[in-house]
Amino acid sequence: MKKNIFLIVSVALSVSLIGMPTDDFEKDVTDHRGKMAPWEKGAWETGEYRNVFLEAGYKQEEIDAKLAKAYSDLFEGPNRVYFEVGDSMAYVSDLKNHDARTDGHPRDEAQNSVYYLRYEKGKFVKANGDRVGSMSELPIQHKSSDLVYDGSSETGRAWVWDIAIDNQGHPVIAYTRLPAETDHRYCYARWTGERWLDVEITPGGKWFPQTPEGHTEPKPHYSGGMRLTTPIHPHCMCQDRLAGFLRLSNGAVLTRARHGLPARLLRSPITTI
Repeated sequence: MKKNIFLIVSVALSVSLIGMPTDDFEKDVTDHRGKMAPWEKGAWETGEYRNVFLEAGYKQEEIDAKLAKAYSDLFEGPNRVYFEVGDSMAYVSDLKNHDARTDGHPRDEAQNSVYYLRYEKGKFVKANGDRVGSMSELPIQHKSSDLVYDGSSETGRAWVWDIAIDNQGHPVIAYTRLPAETDHRYCYARWTGERWLDVEITPGGKWFPQTPEGHTEPKPHYSGGMRLTTPIHPHCMCQDRLAGFLRLSNGAVLTRARHGLPARLLRSPITTI
């Protein structure tokens, strides 16, 4: 697994080794060394692998040092992303393995809730650190995870859009509730350190796709969009029900709600796009 991951990184290093002009992308950047001619036969036939960095004029010691640092950063350093579990398993960290999920696609699930779980130090845990299981105990059932939002057909099925970590290391989740296919609600949930604070930011209208007249929309659960530019400032793509256009809503959660007080929101100015 390490070899496969490192092969991808090695290819990506060509950008940092060879470099790219940043001041003017329009000017001629023809390499003074001329055009690199391809080999007539590849490594599969010859058993030899081409060192394009060496051909580009870099010293072998520089190339080795660059690759060694990349390897250390990925697999051994303090900010590594590769972690081994036992003798035969490993995983690559994504957001240090904070995970937000639902029961399934809202199209298929009558009850579609939001759950949270993370993987750390060889075990799966809830937001408060309570152990849920380990790799050897997979699969982990939803009922063992944190229930962030209980989504029924009455309250609205959910769909996760984004997850981030705030400056205290607590997870923040951006998701939509769907009380109806024409009623998408943008929501924000944050672990305060003691409980999940879950609030609605703003209505989002109906689905994002433009349905041809006379046709039934095949993907009515696709909202305009939502992302966390910072953990406390979710941005939502909302559809105005009256005007019928899309708008960008900088849906900042009210300070009192961010501090865990009763949920009450201020909607920031809307920018039409």
